[in-house]
Amino acid sequence: MKQDEMTSKKVSIIVPIYNVEQYLRRCIDSLLAQTYTNIEIVLVDDGSPDNCGDICDEYAQTDARIKVIHKKNCGLSAARNSGMEAVSGECVAFIDSDDWLETDAVEYLMGLTDGERIEMVMAGYNMVNDNSSWCPCVNTQKREVLSRDAALNEMFRPKDYPYLGYVAGKLCRTDLLKNGNKRFDESLFYHEDRLFCVSYLCAVRNEVAYMTRPVFNYYQRKGSLMGALSNGYNPKYVTDFYSYLKILDEVKRIKTKLPVRQMVKTGMCLSYKTIIGMMINGKQYDKQAHHGMLRKLISTGAVFQYVKMTLVAVAKDLLLFVYPKALIK
Repeated sequence: MKQDEMTSKKVSIIVPIYNVEQYLRRCIDSLLAQTYTNIEIVLVDDGSPDNCGDICDEYAQTDARIKVIHKKNCGLSAARNSGMEAVSGECVAFIDSDDWLETDAVEYLMGLTDGERIEMVMAGYNMVNDNSSWCPCVNTQKREVLSRDAALNEMFRPKDYPYLGYVAGKLCRTDLLKNGNKRFDESLFYHEDRLFCVSYLCAVRNEVAYMTRPVFNYYQRKGSLMGALSNGYNPKYVTDFYSYLKILDEVKRIKTKLPVRQMVKTGMCLSYKTIIGMMINGKQYDKQAHHGMLRKLISTGAVFQYVKMTLVAVAKDLLLFVYPKALIK
């Protein structure tokens, strides 16, 4: 894409905000510092109990590109949906309020767009905690154009990163989002990002640009939603299983040469196994949740895959017990 054509397009960046007073300025400052200046920053204050709302208003008074939405607390997905209703840019990007963008992130993402041919851009990320920062991908120079099917494959079997289901680091076209009525599922607490990405990709008709270069910094902080997984059984985590079920419904609507359905069913099985393990280890058995998931495993046919996976695991355990040198060298 020519430089003047690229910079003429406005990019709307949606930031859902809740109880992140300590990190919010870092995030907003990274957006205001973007080398690509034709941006709109949509800050969605999701009824935050701290000073986040005041911080948003403070920034809005200093830069006309900032739009603030104050709403009653309804969760991350609802906040993102509110943000999407307010965008005016041709392209949409997302960033969580405790993460931040590299200074040239939007410029790089827009640089990979190519008129109407590229309908989504995917890029890499850095992992950051209070002690260190690292990029999960060693090769940070890869740039390529993917088919819709190949991009879907990256949602489940990424080649370069351990996980690419984050909505951050993606650039979507506003017309595809609005024409396809793409929204975040407000009933989910886990993997709502990947469901959204898969749903969007299922609407793609042309190609997807992909690069491994990190464009955002994913901050792993204590007390985050994902951190709850280490604290035993959490009833909200059952929605992880149902996110796979909803993803399966999405991929059933398209014809693809890749075994995406089997990948999704494998994810369902692993999620089911993890949740049941959390119930057992935490001594918090949830009969209703267990029976509900089991019924879905049966109705989708994923139960056969689960039995096969379980039998293979048992066989390996027995082989390891009888002849350890067969598996451990």
